[in-house]
Amino acid sequence: MKSKILFVASLVLVLFLVASCGPKTAPETTTVVQPEPTPASEPTEPTETSDTGQVEVVETVPTKPTQSYASEIQELLDKAEGTTNYQYFFEGLKKNPYGSDITFQGYWVYIKGDKIKKVYSDPLKISSDAFYNEVYLDTAEKTAQAICSKQGSLLCEDSYGKIFSLEYYNEVLPMTPLSVLEKVPYSVKKVGDVTFANRQVAVWEYDQGNGFVRLMVDKYYGLPLKYEVYTWDDDVEVLQERYTFTKPGVDKLKNADVNIPDEYQPAE
Repeated sequence: MKSKILFVASLVLVLFLVASCGPKTAPETTTVVQPEPTPASEPTEPTETSDTGQVEVVETVPTKPTQSYASEIQELLDKAEGTTNYQYFFEGLKKNPYGSDITFQGYWVYIKGDKIKKVYSDPLKISSDAFYNEVYLDTAEKTAQAICSKQGSLLCEDSYGKIFSLEYYNEVLPMTPLSVLEKVPYSVKKVGDVTFANRQVAVWEYDQGNGFVRLMVDKYYGLPLKYEVYTWDDDVEVLQERYTFTKPGVDKLKNADVNIPDEYQPAE
């Protein structure tokens, strides 16, 4: 009887062990669907690495377009460029605030490097007994000296052979053909070809303030022969200033032409 009970207990124990060692059911899992990543903007290509190892991005600044003159303008500017030895006859006219014309006495101008000579046709008065008709300017030293060179002139009789010192800034040239060209903007336009003072010239114009500037430029030398400033009164051109540089010559001057002759001595 006892052996039968032991047999049944052993059988139950074996069945329990078998059940415990059987395959287990895997726990149920939930799959989470991740959204697809949004594409990032394309990074700027690095151009330089700093000492710290970080990449520095160099910002590219767009370059401005290079300005230039029209070819027909540049051609004449090239002819005038570098001119340091030249001469001309200068005259000027300018309106005062009341609309009346102020005329400048004309004179010859001789330029060679830093030296300039002005020659007036009629002597000018310094004092009651001192006159001059030639002025010698040194633009480097900022000096102005004058002599009266018209032999036989009653006005030069007591001044002949003497050198007078003048105030430099009272005698400096108001403008030259080259200084006029320096102010010409890239917007200048050629508007025609004419003859002026027996020379072939190109006519240029450009806007300035409430008006415009008109230039007549010598086709051979590239130097302006006339400079005019106009304003507008409705649709009417009103001349405000006119300056002329006629009878031009280039590379004809010697040092003696722009220096006071040795026979002249400082006035006492």
